[in-house]
Amino acid sequence: MRATLRGLAGPPYTHDPWPGPLIHAWRDVAAGGSPTTAATRLWPHYLDRVHTYLASNHRQRLAMLNEAHATFTATVAATPQPVR
Repeated sequence: MRATLRGLAGPPYTHDPWPGPLIHAWRDVAAGGSPTTAATRLWPHYLDRVHTYLASNHRQRLAMLNEAHATFTATVAATPQPVR
């Protein structure tokens, strides 16, 4: 399964650590950008995250999830919301 995920990811992953790409996608859509474009850009980051998660033990998974959740929620809370 992990080999299949790696095959879908394309070239080696060398981008921002998670949840950075998720935060960028969220900001793009919140600013009026296309959700489809944001999802397309997020895909290789998401595949890398899934692969990393599957290759980790349960304690590492818990630590990764806690860190990503804390980073994402702190960033979203600090980002001004557009007035609609």
